[in-house]
Amino acid sequence: EKAESAVKEADIAKAAWSCRVCLNNEVNMTIVPCGHVLCNRCSSSVSRCPFCRTQVSKMMKIFRP
Repeated sequence: EKAESAVKEADIAKAAWSCRVCLNNEVNMTIVPCGHVLCNRCSSSVSRCPFCRTQVSKMMKIFRP
């Protein structure tokens, strides 16, 4: 039971770092000014945030702890 719980927690943590656009890559870019996150591949093709439609002023690389 504890092992199942640990596996479930690991899956949830991994999903938290997955790109919500392509669902494949890990997020590593944040949109300025809104702060939403995407993977590098998806971030290269947007001029507006796909989540809140805010105009992108720049992209910043982020690093996972």
